[in-house]
Amino acid sequence: MEEKELKVYEHASNWLRMANTLAWTLSGIFIPLSLGCFALAIKNHEYVWFFAVGSIIFYSVWAYIIYYYSLPTKCSREALIALEEKWGIEKNLCFYKNQGFLYKQAHGLLTVQILVFIIILTGWALLIFKISS
Repeated sequence: MEEKELKVYEHASNWLRMANTLAWTLSGIFIPLSLGCFALAIKNHEYVWFFAVGSIIFYSVWAYIIYYYSLPTKCSREALIALEEKWGIEKNLCFYKNQGFLYKQAHGLLTVQILVFIIILTGWALLIFKISS
């Protein structure tokens, strides 16, 4: 193991940890804000459009940031897996290689985000329709 490779491994690992921490922290902020708008709209019908737009913006900002940070994490994870393979680390000790199936399904995150967005839009459409009728 070369010193340069160890530094790359260390920095790539730190990047993944930072990106994951950011993702979970932002999820804990933006998802409740987005869903909380539903509760506020149910209590305050006159502001339903305001809360609907706010909810969609909160969710969209969160989804964009998470997707934006998922792109460079893919490169970091690939570098980490390549180093683990190059160093010949035992299979059960290859932390990033063993998680490889997760990052290969990165398109799955975008699919889930789009489906949840559609569910949120549908929820708002139904709520607005119910309030309007």
